Amino acid sequence: MLSQSDIFQRAEECERACEAAADDQRKVMFELLRDMWIALANETPFLPARVLEEQVELVERIHSSALECRRRVQVMWSSPACRMG
Repeated sequence: MLSQSDIFQRAEECERACEAAADDQRKVMFELLRDMWIALANETPFLPARVLEEQVELVERIHSSALECRRRVQVMWSSPACRMG
């Protein structure tokens, strides 16, 4: 299970990714993910272990899904059919 400091580290990773983002959509995505990790980290001391574990899993799934969705969009827009206009 992740500790509060581990969860804050995830937020910091999102902040760095946000700062390095090449486009506004990616920046917003990382800002939202960062905010979710921060909110969860702030709630960590008040959550039972089981609930915390469920919440971490949920945010990790959202995080992974957002990255996968973004990757698919990039692949789609780089395909020859989309570039032909």
